Amino acid sequence: MKTSGQEQLNVMNLAARDMTLEEFEMMAEAAVDSLKWAKLDDLKSTETFITFQNLTDFDYERWNESDVKPGNINRVRTRSSLAEPMIANKGGWLFPQKVYLQNPNYLTRAANHRGELDEFVLRQPLCQSIYTRYKFVSEKLLPKYIHAALRNNASVKIVSLGSGTGYDVMEALKSFGPRVTLVCYEIDPLAIEVGLQMAKDFGVEKQVEFKHESFRHCQEEHADIAIMVGIICSLPDGLAKVFAKHASKCLKPDGVLIVSAASEKIAWGDPLSRFMSEYCASLFLEHRTSARMGALMSEAGYEVVELTEESMEFHRFAVGKPSSNLINGR
Repeated sequence: MKTSGQEQLNVMNLAARDMTLEEFEMMAEAAVDSLKWAKLDDLKSTETFITFQNLTDFDYERWNESDVKPGNINRVRTRSSLAEPMIANKGGWLFPQKVYLQNPNYLTRAANHRGELDEFVLRQPLCQSIYTRYKFVSEKLLPKYIHAALRNNASVKIVSLGSGTGYDVMEALKSFGPRVTLVCYEIDPLAIEVGLQMAKDFGVEKQVEFKHESFRHCQEEHADIAIMVGIICSLPDGLAKVFAKHASKCLKPDGVLIVSAASEKIAWGDPLSRFMSEYCASLFLEHRTSARMGALMSEAGYEVVELTEESMEFHRFAVGKPSSNLINGR
């Protein structure tokens, strides 16, 4: 039985009235693909949950007693510069950007670092996995396919679709020099502003171009590599396939598309972070197995080249090459 995001949110709202959350068990029965939901009764005995309750700067009792929606959301917003952009943007690029840099003060307009809650959030498995995702992309996955493309080409062009600042790709660019260039499609002007400054800081500003528009406008970039990291995480498979299929318009016939998505491990590997993101930000993720990622790419018209994950296995990656049918059908 499938449930809508609103139905899941209703369960989360009910559960939020009591942080023992027996109602979480309801989600196990309703979860798509039999996800292994952790019972919060079990979670209560873990170090993570005990730490959460004992934060000296976090009023746990007031969290319980406050009015469900505005009370809890405002409390997280005011206590955490990390949680603020997640709540304001339902994920967005600011939250992972801060986690990438392991710096709660980064890009925040808060007068002061908000201390314990930020540090607590950074220690959670989900945040750590975002950082390992960044390192995996910038140090392993992208260099692998850049090297492969350079064997057959004098230069390599990368297109990042929904790039945010483009930080993960820029980090990889530093090792390759002017033979590798990057075009970023991003709709958030602040992300572009920060990304342009980062390009200067990295010394790759001549290799990087930002286009302030949706990647749905990406046409005929003739890229060797297109990358969509964190874009389809909250999309149902049908829409994710549409996005992946459209990405082929940016690629050369022999180019590759790299796509990331949240794995099924997020459903049970960090239930407290999942609760906070779903309840506070209404951010519901699709949790995909490797098999599901492979099927998604195949059904979008790609020949699957590789299925892999970062070291914590919270994020799945699929690499695909557009099939002749997909190329001919552009």
